[in-house]
Amino acid sequence: MRETQDDAAGIARAVSLNDQALSLDPSLGQAWVQRATLRIMQKQDTAVTDQEFRKGLALAPNYGSGFIEFAEFQFSQGQVEESLRTIDRARQLDPLAPRTHYMKGLFLMISSGDIKEIKALMMQALNANPNYFPALTRLGQMYAGEDDRTADGIELMERALTIDPKATWIREALATEYLHLGEGAAAQDVLQAEGGDIRGAQACVLVLQGNEQGAAQFAYAFLSVPHPGTFPTSEICAAAAIRNEAIRTGQYDRAIRVLQGQYSQHVGSLEEDDAVRYSVIWGLAYAEVLLAKGEQARGTQLARAILAEVERVMDHQDTQPQSGYWRARALAVLGERSEAMAALESAVAHGFTSRLWMVDHEPSIVALRSDPRYQQTFARQKQRVDEQRAALAELRKAHRVPERHSGVT
Repeated sequence: MRETQDDAAGIARAVSLNDQALSLDPSLGQAWVQRATLRIMQKQDTAVTDQEFRKGLALAPNYGSGFIEFAEFQFSQGQVEESLRTIDRARQLDPLAPRTHYMKGLFLMISSGDIKEIKALMMQALNANPNYFPALTRLGQMYAGEDDRTADGIELMERALTIDPKATWIREALATEYLHLGEGAAAQDVLQAEGGDIRGAQACVLVLQGNEQGAAQFAYAFLSVPHPGTFPTSEICAAAAIRNEAIRTGQYDRAIRVLQGQYSQHVGSLEEDDAVRYSVIWGLAYAEVLLAKGEQARGTQLARAILAEVERVMDHQDTQPQSGYWRARALAVLGERSEAMAALESAVAHGFTSRLWMVDHEPSIVALRSDPRYQQTFARQKQRVDEQRAALAELRKAHRVPERHSGVT
């Protein structure tokens, strides 16, 4: 969210008051921690921020909330192990605070930690407070990623949304899971609510419906305002919508400008994993439009560069199903069908189950559908979708999940 003048004035006022408190009593550990937190908001020197956190917590060694803030700062600086030790200190100090367990689980989730440990931490948060909606949502997302628990995940996220109906991030997460089951109308119902900018996710609904013109309009609107912290699914749908409309109409120039801008913006601008993820999302769509326009050299060069980047990441990390999928997409864009099919098979074998509805809408993947291996590879996913939609119907009958005009539209 873009910082307003009122926000800046409020932060400046808080800094002034905090400094006055420290001038009166420099031994106030909580005030030093607050000063460090305000420094983060002002995007000031991280080395000084670290020093102020440490000074404050040395003065107030039982300040549990301060250790949470410091752990978040350390994690944002890529200090994963340090942040885990710090958040463990917060958990020791305040074991009944759900946020301490939740934050450790979130750190592990982002850094690809052990799933069992993450689930246990989210359950600890919920044991401390059964209505702690961030833990309900994250646990729901983990359940939804399992072959046989998507409906259970949706139930948890619906509970979370009931507790905080204005939480845009919960709405987007929930809508995404409905989309994974092909329930476009249910996803749309979730998104038609107050609060937040979720136009990227609404573009997903229109992509699923085959409304390419409407999806593109939403996508361009989504990109016309700042949208930090969005789910990758929104970015994927926006990129796909712009690409699809350009290829459908033969009007490429606007799409190329926007896709090139998004690709350039994300390369090197985020943490490594995110930079690869978002640059791939926008870069592959950009390459496809270039190829559709006939700019073979540029499109091929870009697609090969993206393929090399994905493979570089895969070489330095445990094989991730998402990375395997993006590798398959890049190979398909390059027309290397046999290699793309093998990469898809590998991604599914390593756990890729998400976005089956989106895979079926990818122009580069369409050419693979005639391959018997394609149908065999995704047979289990299609069966899983049918099973989970049936399970969801049972939860609706039991009034554990609300009716949302479900069904593919």
